[in-house]
Amino acid sequence: MIRPVSSNLLNSFETADIRKAFSIQSGYTFNGVAETRSFIKKYIDVSKTPANRVDWPINFIVLRYTDVLLLKAECILRVLRVLRLMWTPLLIK
Repeated sequence: MIRPVSSNLLNSFETADIRKAFSIQSGYTFNGVAETRSFIKKYIDVSKTPANRVDWPINFIVLRYTDVLLLKAECILRVLRVLRLMWTPLLIK
């Protein structure tokens, strides 16, 4: 679902600020129905037509902090396993 941009954010841009036109879409028309709310278009390709009013091709990766910690733990375990396999023959001699 498209979340509208707050009025505080819209009013924070100066008149000549080019970042506003790049990052905020000021409404759109779908099947003759006009949507007047502004929304952030960072992940939206406005050239593609959605299947309905709220169906935009937003495909961005969400990586949670807990996922990062789990990946780190798995990497540490693999490194320790490789080190153990490398050093065990040397310690047995």
